[in-house]
Amino acid sequence: MFYTGSSLNWENKIHPDDQDRVLKLINKYTSGEKKGLYKAEYRFRKADGTYANVVDKGYCLYNEEGKVIRMIGSTEDMTERKLLEEKLLQQEIHKQQQIAQAVVDVQENERAEIGKELHDNVNQLLTTAKLFLELARNDASMQESMLKKSSDTIMNAINEIRKISRSLMPASISDLGLISSINDLVDNINLSRQLLAEFKYDRNIEKRLKAKEKLMFFRIIQEQVNNSLKHAEASHLLISISNHRKTTRLEIKDNGKGFDQDQARKKEGIGMLNIMSRAAIFNAKVEIITAPGKGCHLVIDLPYSSKKTIPE
Repeated sequence: MFYTGSSLNWENKIHPDDQDRVLKLINKYTSGEKKGLYKAEYRFRKADGTYANVVDKGYCLYNEEGKVIRMIGSTEDMTERKLLEEKLLQQEIHKQQQIAQAVVDVQENERAEIGKELHDNVNQLLTTAKLFLELARNDASMQESMLKKSSDTIMNAINEIRKISRSLMPASISDLGLISSINDLVDNINLSRQLLAEFKYDRNIEKRLKAKEKLMFFRIIQEQVNNSLKHAEASHLLISISNHRKTTRLEIKDNGKGFDQDQARKKEGIGMLNIMSRAAIFNAKVEIITAPGKGCHLVIDLPYSSKKTIPE
């Protein structure tokens, strides 16, 4: 828009908080102190009394002596763009807050799980071992057998701690890569004979994923496998990772009893919350396809970009 009113009238319409800054800047150009493009953003009072965000752009014209004789330019209403920028900024802030909360949620849930494992398994084993040792000390006739039972129980506790340690940071991810790590996990599932597990994947998965994305996928697979073993009553589990133009897709599908998603949301299970939180950190989309008696199909779509930045 162009403003054709008097200079004083124009000055009085500048927002009081912006007036001094704008007038000082324009005086530098009209006095000849500064040359080139004049540009200033400020709030300007409209006829209805509200303020618009505007940007002025202009040039000074000079006489033969190099003195400013005139200034020409235009004023553009930037209100809508400013509002859009503010909206986008607030959305980005909200997004970063969600990611930060997701990181905290994952950490807290993992700590809760570790605490539960230590209390329910390791603590009980050590308590039992202590009981065997006390029996051995108090009854000479049972000493040898109680010491052996105590030793076996302590070894079981050691194996449980190793199991917890491995689940926290599987060496195979960094040493063997994602594909070999998942194959190792699948082999262990099949050895347990609790269900039949399969793994399918596209070529170049290892090259396409960053290190932290691989770990995220592996953690989600661990979590969902655990869900299937504990709750699904499934006989078959399929894990697949496929390349798409804009995403890398992880799918985990079982033929178990499925569940009602509305009821599951009310319960806020730790396992599914962990999966959601981990995916949110990488802006991955999570879809759960399930119903009572229909099994469970988990789909994770991770955005693909050759220049993506991985959250710390």
